[in-house]
Amino acid sequence: MDLSMVIPVKEESETLPELMKEIVEAMAPTGFEYEVIVIDDGSRDNTLEVLENLSTEYSFMRGYRFQFNCGKAA
Repeated sequence: MDLSMVIPVKEESETLPELMKEIVEAMAPTGFEYEVIVIDDGSRDNTLEVLENLSTEYSFMRGYRFQFNCGKAA
């Protein structure tokens, strides 16, 4: 593994598919082996469902969910 990206999100269900496409496009020319770990920080929209769907499409991506918003300092 050359690179691990950890991305915190909250209420980002609409932007996640585009983010993943942009990551793939940016990483393709590098030849790096990478993973993307997305942390849902207590979203109330369908961010978790979107993460689950994306993780089946992108094998290098994993999504996790905090039960409540922990914020950047917690």
